Amino acid sequence: MRRIASKLFFIYFFLFSSLLIAENRFEKASQLFHSGEYQAAHDLFVEVKNSGNNSPQLLFNLASVNLKLHNFKAARELFIQLSEHLDWKTSAHFYLGYIAEKGKDYPLAKQYYDSVSQQDSHPKLKTLARRRMFNLSEAGKIAKTSTQENTTLNSLYLTSLKYGIDSNPVAIAESFRIASEELDDTYTEIFLLGKIKPLLSISNNISLQGYILRRQYTQFDSLSTNTYNLGISHETSWLGWEFDKSAGLSINQLDNSSFYQQLETEFTLQKQFETTQIKLDFAPTYINGDSQFDYLTGSDMQLGISAEWLFNKLALIAKYGLTKSNREGINTEENVYSYSPLKQALGTKLKYAYSDELSISVDAQFIHSSYSGKDRLIDADDQLKIQKRKSDLINIYLSAKYQFDPGLYFDVNYGYERNNENFDLYSFKRHELSISVNYLFK
Repeated sequence: MRRIASKLFFIYFFLFSSLLIAENRFEKASQLFHSGEYQAAHDLFVEVKNSGNNSPQLLFNLASVNLKLHNFKAARELFIQLSEHLDWKTSAHFYLGYIAEKGKDYPLAKQYYDSVSQQDSHPKLKTLARRRMFNLSEAGKIAKTSTQENTTLNSLYLTSLKYGIDSNPVAIAESFRIASEELDDTYTEIFLLGKIKPLLSISNNISLQGYILRRQYTQFDSLSTNTYNLGISHETSWLGWEFDKSAGLSINQLDNSSFYQQLETEFTLQKQFETTQIKLDFAPTYINGDSQFDYLTGSDMQLGISAEWLFNKLALIAKYGLTKSNREGINTEENVYSYSPLKQALGTKLKYAYSDELSISVDAQFIHSSYSGKDRLIDADDQLKIQKRKSDLINIYLSAKYQFDPGLYFDVNYGYERNNENFDLYSFKRHELSISVNYLFK
């Protein structure tokens, strides 16, 4: 009896010790996860799972850490297993929708988000799912894709053809010291964009991207512009934030002649807090002006912050931006022109998703610019003025988008700009009305 009791004691002691060790590993892994050490947390969660623990909580944690590490295929398989547990089904479906969205499988993402949005027992996830569906619909992202096991995006392409009426085409180049005389004209605009993930890339979070933009005016051909851009981007996470980095080079032409080149970088942090989404931007840019546009040569430093709130089908966005420019400007014997403003921008945007097919938006922005030093020039009234240059610019944009097909959608846009400066030479008004057809495909 003593021998049997002794064996039973050691068996129970061994099982208890194993469970205690597994529990300690689970707690340690959870702590690592919350401190942002995702790889170490992943390894410990795997050890706990291999020890025989297949609880829903462990599946959720292991799937979540794979999601943070951008191991989307492994995370998807775990969330599918988790969805078999009734109490965890809603959470699993939300993240399966998120994975499908990241893989650009928008129809599948919409299906998962739609199922979550019907669950009153999970109000937070219900709100988040509605937000994701709203963003997909508003951006026309319910693209024509297939529901594949591998959700990694290999390529994405967008083509767009626009026709518009511009009341003041020279105002587009107002900051490039082209007279802001009001002259109506029509234009045609072609936009081609491509984004691919190289098959030999060391990380599936790296993408190559580029676009071509051509705006052709009907009467004032000398104001027609071309832009060619090529860049690279990298998506990852940092301390619970989505962290995107990109860099690109664009070549810009005016009347098919060299205008300026621009080296642009951007760093973006984005995170969801309850019903509020916060986005932070930092974008250093260097511009090299050609020939008679050498006064454009210099740098811009842009900082931005925005917050978005969702109220059922209505989204409200508030934005603030700060831009500091560093350019020499033009200094002649007679005149001084400044081109290094400090700009502060306040804006708001309302988006309403009337249905899955139709969405409308109103975007308004106020930009105040102040320049260092004093300008000296003959103003529009033929009077010499010597003073610091200041301006207040108001932008208002109205947009309606209608999706005819999973990858095909139409835009109707109206824009109004009014720039008031203490130098009348730079003041202008501008109206623009356009319609475009866009097709997004893989």
